[in-house]
Amino acid sequence: MNKVFLLVLGFLLFVFGSAFSQGGTWTWISGPQQYYSPGIFGTQGVPSVNNYPPGMYEPCEWKDKQGNFWVYGGTLGYADLWKYNPVTNEWTWVKGNGLQNQPPVYGIQGIANFANTPGNRQLAVAS
Repeated sequence: MNKVFLLVLGFLLFVFGSAFSQGGTWTWISGPQQYYSPGIFGTQGVPSVNNYPPGMYEPCEWKDKQGNFWVYGGTLGYADLWKYNPVTNEWTWVKGNGLQNQPPVYGIQGIANFANTPGNRQLAVAS
């Protein structure tokens, strides 16, 4: 076959295949409709259907191997770590102080400390 034809065909398959590859719809499960809501922190480390993180823009987010969703930081200056369990529909405030624009606490290099925090992160990639 003609190489140009195969190149064009491959390009079209890639473009149209990518454009229609995201199936499904969004479902509002819980939380307020308020833009940049303050969130309900609850008790740190305790999951609850009443908890939810504050409104964020561009936080770091990832999904673990157990199917939980994790969220950290965002452009509003939070340095809090949240976990969402879709099976139980519960958010857990895992770490942080719930305050905006707090500086990082690095502690002593190489020594773990509960008070250490990397500070706010935004537009970052979790791997």
